[in-house]
Amino acid sequence: MISVARLQANRQNGQKSQGPISDSGKARSRLNAITHGLSSDNPVSLDDPEVAARIAVWADSRSPSTPREHWLVEQIARASLRIDHCQSEESALSSESSLRAQISWQDDRSLLAEELAARLARDPARVSRRLKQTLQGAEWLRSRWESLAQIAQSNATWTDPQRTLALDLLGTPKDFRDHHPLLPKNPNPSTLLALANQQIASLETLIQNNLTDLDHLDRHLTESGAAFHTTPSSRLLRRYEAAAWRIFWWADRELKSSQPSPAPTPIKPLPSPKPPSIRTPQPLPSDPLVIIPTPPSPSTSTSRPYQPINTLSGVTPNPNRRARRAAAARSK
Repeated sequence: MISVARLQANRQNGQKSQGPISDSGKARSRLNAITHGLSSDNPVSLDDPEVAARIAVWADSRSPSTPREHWLVEQIARASLRIDHCQSEESALSSESSLRAQISWQDDRSLLAEELAARLARDPARVSRRLKQTLQGAEWLRSRWESLAQIAQSNATWTDPQRTLALDLLGTPKDFRDHHPLLPKNPNPSTLLALANQQIASLETLIQNNLTDLDHLDRHLTESGAAFHTTPSSRLLRRYEAAAWRIFWWADRELKSSQPSPAPTPIKPLPSPKPPSIRTPQPLPSDPLVIIPTPPSPSTSTSRPYQPINTLSGVTPNPNRRARRAAAARSK
């Protein structure tokens, strides 16, 4: 039991450390644990003047008239701000990821491999396969097998936790560990050492043939910003952005359905087609066209004398008829 003097001293000290008292101090303290505010229903990371300005812009373009329509406009404005916030955060994270790939690529990837390996005991089958997909994960597996090989060479046996670790590294499910073909219950030291050396050789082949080139390619893509979409941070931001877009389109549809549709624009009638022009046939010339072919040479022709033919009227003209009539009249 503490003394009365100690109790009074504790009460006096407690009066000096009660946290913020004013409303402005409490409002600031609420933001201490905020990272981006995108997972909250209330986007407290956005300033109120910015929200009010965005609401005013959307209200001018949508002209809400009822309280429900005003609320929908507010939802559209807040969702649009979240979308802008997600895109700006994604741009900043992409720049940071590109910079970290240039200065601390190996350390960051090794840390990701350690975080993944922490779940190896819970799900050995999937985690061991995922560790073999990256250079740093394969190096983590190789270092564990090298430690087990040294223990098997020096102690000639493995303890139960070490045997469990070996089965986890192999990706063996918990239901099939009693009669494992590579790791029996009471193996001899040569079996343990051979198993560890076999896994080390397999991992070294995988590292040299595949994972080294893939790691160089991943680093180059990350430095250029092309592989940012594969990081956990980018996937989280895209999920927040997709949620904001769903709210935006939902509120937009509801607002359009609640407002009367605008009157349709009258369609101008098409101009009436012009009547087709009829061409008046031109009269034929009064005098028929007479085609007189060239007569054959008299020296080579043995037929009757040439008489030209009127091809249009079908009448054979006789240029000596008038002369004969004149001669007959004179003889009378």
